[in-house]
Amino acid sequence: MTSAAPWRPTASLEALEFTAGLRRRVRDYFDASGALEVLTPVMSRCGASDPAIEPFDTRATAEDDTRWLQTSPEFAMKRLLAAYGRDLWQLAPVFRRAERGHRHNREFQLLEWYRVGADLDELMQDVSALLHAVVGECPPFDREPVTVSYGECVKRVTGHWPESLGVSDIAVVFAERDRHFPDSIGADELDAALDLLLDTFVLPDFLTDRPTFITGYPPSQASLARLTHDEHGRDIAARFELYAGEVELANGFYELVDAAEQRRRFEADLSRRHGAGQVTPPLDTAFLAALDAGLPECAGVALGIDRLAMVALAKSRLSAVMSFDDEHA
Repeated sequence: MTSAAPWRPTASLEALEFTAGLRRRVRDYFDASGALEVLTPVMSRCGASDPAIEPFDTRATAEDDTRWLQTSPEFAMKRLLAAYGRDLWQLAPVFRRAERGHRHNREFQLLEWYRVGADLDELMQDVSALLHAVVGECPPFDREPVTVSYGECVKRVTGHWPESLGVSDIAVVFAERDRHFPDSIGADELDAALDLLLDTFVLPDFLTDRPTFITGYPPSQASLARLTHDEHGRDIAARFELYAGEVELANGFYELVDAAEQRRRFEADLSRRHGAGQVTPPLDTAFLAALDAGLPECAGVALGIDRLAMVALAKSRLSAVMSFDDEHA
């Protein structure tokens, strides 16, 4: 509960007790499965290249080396995977600029884990088992998740597969439904238009009494996932996202192990960042070297633990489960 007194916590004692119990159950779950808990550096020489994520740099003076606060522990954990080849997990503080709003905070807790030898379906089963173990008594996690196809969702709204659409086609859908389509989305920004289409016309229809996995993202949104094919022969990314209603909770990949392809994607991301006037962190050559040395076949997922607690406690604001949010830190 947020108090008028500026020194007071933003979460109630009951919420903090619940989140403490949630963290204990997370640790019990991974201990029982034999996964190794690890800690990786919060600061790195390299920052996120994803144009959708803005990292913080920590340079205070011209004499300081620039270090970047982690937006995810992914790259460091994959270096450990390449070195030791065993299941890993971590509950890490992460930092992202512009992450503000009632479901966002610029600092939050990310639960990230990797299963060696697992594919995407096995990872989704693992996520479902973790939800049952740590918040299974709380709606909507007291019911098994459903799975929907990204392509099928888009096709229901537009009549076409995502790869058949252009930005102008999506703008027409908005106009036909008397919804505003922003002029700021350019003709070459199909992924941004698709994201808005999902947010506006797909997510509001998701079930609220159980979680939802979305699978089969377009190859252009593969990020660090490998590519595969769906039952229609379409190229898709081996990736899922997990939602509770409209709230995004997790992002999972059947991990790309091809260093050359990952370098190409990183360089394309950095080129887009440069073109958009965004900061361009240096390429993470240590991570690429780990991929080149050999990342084992694996699947991994990152889950926002604060959002999980927020949904489990039926709160509408992330601050309700955080000791102090951005405004009170």
